[in-house]
Amino acid sequence: MIAANVLLMLVELTAIPFLLYPLRYYQSKLLSFVTVSFLAFLTAHFMPYPEAFYIVLSVWLVLSALSVWRLKKSGNLSEWFDPSVEVVFFLAFGYFLILRWLNPDIFGAEKFMDAAFISSILASPDLPPLDPFLAGYRLNCYYYFGHVLGASITLMSFTSIQYGYNIAMAIIAAYSSSTLYGFLKDVGMKKPWIGVVFTLFTGDFYGFYELLKDAFTVHRISWLYYWNATRVIPGTINEFPYFSFLHADFHAHVVAIPLFILSISLLYSMFCSNSGDKSKFHEKLMFLLSLVLMSAVLYLTNSWDSPVFLLCLTILFILNFKKLDLLTFLSLPLCTASAYLASTTIHSASAVVHLVKVCTPVVPFLLYFLVPVTFAYFWVFSSLVSSGINRQALKHALTVIAFSLISSFFLILKGVQISIVLLPLMFASLLLLKKKPLLASFVFTACFFTMLPEFVAIDCRMNTVFKFYEVSWILFSIPGSFVFDKISLRSLKNQKSGLFAAIVLGLFLTAFAYPCIATPQKCSPRRFTLNGMEFTKYFGEYRALLWAQKHVRGVLMSASYNCYTYGGRFPAFTGNPVVVGWACHEVQWRGKAKMLGGRMFDVQMFYRNPAKYWYVLKKYGVNYVILGYEERKEFGANREKFKPLVGKILKVVYSDRDVVIYRVTSYSYKF
Repeated sequence: MIAANVLLMLVELTAIPFLLYPLRYYQSKLLSFVTVSFLAFLTAHFMPYPEAFYIVLSVWLVLSALSVWRLKKSGNLSEWFDPSVEVVFFLAFGYFLILRWLNPDIFGAEKFMDAAFISSILASPDLPPLDPFLAGYRLNCYYYFGHVLGASITLMSFTSIQYGYNIAMAIIAAYSSSTLYGFLKDVGMKKPWIGVVFTLFTGDFYGFYELLKDAFTVHRISWLYYWNATRVIPGTINEFPYFSFLHADFHAHVVAIPLFILSISLLYSMFCSNSGDKSKFHEKLMFLLSLVLMSAVLYLTNSWDSPVFLLCLTILFILNFKKLDLLTFLSLPLCTASAYLASTTIHSASAVVHLVKVCTPVVPFLLYFLVPVTFAYFWVFSSLVSSGINRQALKHALTVIAFSLISSFFLILKGVQISIVLLPLMFASLLLLKKKPLLASFVFTACFFTMLPEFVAIDCRMNTVFKFYEVSWILFSIPGSFVFDKISLRSLKNQKSGLFAAIVLGLFLTAFAYPCIATPQKCSPRRFTLNGMEFTKYFGEYRALLWAQKHVRGVLMSASYNCYTYGGRFPAFTGNPVVVGWACHEVQWRGKAKMLGGRMFDVQMFYRNPAKYWYVLKKYGVNYVILGYEERKEFGANREKFKPLVGKILKVVYSDRDVVIYRVTSYSYKF
């Protein structure tokens, strides 16, 4: 907890320099942290990341001190500071930190992979970091800037990965909440806290459906309830923000949530300021530089969010084209160029676009998207009504509805069932683009990227649906949350609006079924610690991992090549690369199946007969050999098999019960 408090203090201090500029406080709070990490990221291509980060942070804190003096002198500090943003930030941080305190285990799903990337960033001599799962390679096949942010949070809290990981998860959720709150308040929502809850703290309709099904069939709630709500559409993954924060994989799509919200808030600032006022030049310049930075950061964190952001930008660019000043005009080409330059640093074998033959059934789609899409409908049509419908507007509306229904009919014949849900909303949002360009562009963009996986996939359909659906959830929910501004206790009693208010509140309450049931399920271990490595005591390796964190640097031989198993614990908690690990992902990233298969065979043969296959150590430049729980379980390895090598090419440097760590002293061995 002390580490968390130190981190929070530094987070507050880093936000100060940007307050000298036209950015809102909620934007400064996150953008300053991203900027410090990005500058350290660039610097770390010439030195270790911890050194680069602390150098940049030190300079930034000096700027903070100077900024406080200047703000105090000008009297603008109280004007820029927004205490309500702080309240939301600390409430969200405290809530999710407690959840991690109850279940801190950095194990299961892809937590080992994420922890290994963060650890590797902290341990590598420079960037790109060493690939922790493929010795001799760099991690230039994956978007890892989100893990750079995780490394920054770990460094700012002055802890090791087992604590820093869990603190980072809580911080990401807190940044998401405070940034969204500030954005909704900035746009003019009267009850922005409800928008935060609606977007980030609710579940899909499937959670309510499964609860009802279990109640009517008199079944106990399954222990898989927490998981089932994200596997609704066959053959795909269907996460939503609350699940992502609760599940706590420090994965790209999770870290990108606050970054994406910040990016679209900057779009609002850029395109809604007075472009004709020359005194606003420095403001526009700041917004432009921030947008260009975030365009690159989004791609480097989660490349899937980049085209979504660029489409929102393009729509606003086109709508404002006639009144664009020079800086606003440059936003689209510079942001596009920034994203492109970022893309040249990532070389993934799986980034291939192809046509798909499988479509999403409409019923599972609604079990996932019913609440946010319905609220988006509520917002669109209530906005059309409130804006006034004359004859011409009514004619346009009827034309749009007719065209969307006809288009849906033909698409349904092709198997695209969800078109009947999305096309009317998509075309209706076009009618609002002139009057409410920002929110209408969100609805249109969300519809577009939800429909896209019905035709094409990048990498695979599972990933395409997964990544585009979650960001679309946010884009549907933000306009949808404005419906709550029209709802009050008085409206429930009103005969005209009472039915609508009751439907809205009823549907809203169904979204709380998931967090109410899934949260206690996920937090059931109740370990009451933030130490995410403590679970390794069960395997008898906790002390060995602590020792390795301090004393082991180099290539490891370890049983790590199976994904989603305990085998990846040493690269995860030490950052040292293994000969081969997480092969199912490495083949996806690099496409080198033959090479990976050869490494897997070599590791297996070495552990089964180390005296015969000792040359494998030389082949891969291995520095340390691990003999622990997973090596015994997978390959039947034991100390007896290693005895012929001890004193000749291996030296025991750590021994504790069933865990032995050998250091390779020589690559020459004779029988």
